[in-house]
Amino acid sequence: MAEEWKKMVEKDKEIYNKQAAKDKERYLKEKKAYLEKKTKAPKEEKKVEKKASPKKSPKKAPKKEKKEKKEKKKTA
Repeated sequence: MAEEWKKMVEKDKEIYNKQAAKDKERYLKEKKAYLEKKTKAPKEEKKVEKKASPKKSPKKAPKKEKKEKKEKKKTA
């Protein structure tokens, strides 16, 4: 594609350059509006509430029991 662009005549490139210029202008307007909106918005502080720590889960089964359960599932 780059080779095709290099081979194009300036007259043919002009169409794409105009489109690129319009798109760049649109982008800059949108960026400016976004930044203005972002700075004007009141900064709300997030309230951090401390939650009670969850109860500890029961102890995990020993590895042998886990292996036995897996083997039972395979044979079933």
